[in-house]
Amino acid sequence: MNGPFIVAQATGTTPGPGLVPPRIIKVIKPESGQAVVLQASYDGSVKVDFTAVANEQITLVHMGE
Repeated sequence: MNGPFIVAQATGTTPGPGLVPPRIIKVIKPESGQAVVLQASYDGSVKVDFTAVANEQITLVHMGE
């Protein structure tokens, strides 16, 4: 193949008029014997960032719907 080729690249998007960017919750490691409770959503309005605890062994418990 000696012809030209096209490369697709994904870029970050900014919310358009009337759209609200998602709220980002950053999870941190709690003190010994403590727990962290997060209120997330199903509609994408909340995103949870686990990068601070990525190398930790964690337990996730789903409650509710």
